[in-house]
Amino acid sequence: VDPWLRENTDNQGIRILELPAPRAVDLPVPIADFGRLAVAWGLSYAPSEIGEIFLPSAIEDVPPPPRRDDGDRFISKDQV
Repeated sequence: VDPWLRENTDNQGIRILELPAPRAVDLPVPIADFGRLAVAWGLSYAPSEIGEIFLPSAIEDVPPPPRRDDGDRFISKDQV
């Protein structure tokens, strides 16, 4: 995905960031891969506490904003 993002968007591609362990967590052994612990923590929640997940096809499209009539703000060459 990184080469595609660099070529087709205005960003610098993908940045991989390490998730640091919070200082307030009292761990018996230092964990080198804290991201795995964070995922395990998230998976420990009951489904009723996470919220409802909808497929993109089940979500209605956002209607476009109403068009503004700029006819009275138009300045023709005759007015200049």
